Amino acid sequence: MPEGYLKTFLRIVVTHWLLIVNLPVFLLVSLAILTPFLNYHNLAAGKILFAFYGLSCHQLPARSFFILGKQIAFCSRDLALYSSIIVGSALWKITNRKISLLAWILLILPMLLDVLLNASGLKQGSNEVRVITGAVAGLATSFYILPHIKKAMLKAKEEVAKM
Repeated sequence: MPEGYLKTFLRIVVTHWLLIVNLPVFLLVSLAILTPFLNYHNLAAGKILFAFYGLSCHQLPARSFFILGKQIAFCSRDLALYSSIIVGSALWKITNRKISLLAWILLILPMLLDVLLNASGLKQGSNEVRVITGAVAGLATSFYILPHIKKAMLKAKEEVAKM
């Protein structure tokens, strides 16, 4: 790749990094929600997507939402977590606020405790608890990680300008 193209590519990356970070998450959530529509119409793509999402999610029906009688490809917690990362990114872009590592840990702790209690069989949480703890963890993750990425991108932007 000629140097001019590389510099242009890097300039695009450091300028539009937030979109680049959010686009895969948006696609992940969108396809998970699209899956029940595809399955409702008995399209093979729905079965393939559902199987793909099963690689990272337990997809237990009792812990999932349904559209048209068909299960969304993510469980309720994962759907809330990833959706709230997108919402959190938009809120972060508007407010430009950050949280500390300690605050992030405290905010994701309820989700981690709920996961551990469910996995151990000591307690069965409700979908409401899963959605709330997942959403809080996703929002917290956006407000913790994005300022660090922004700082790195500003440094990278300076380096690209020197090229």
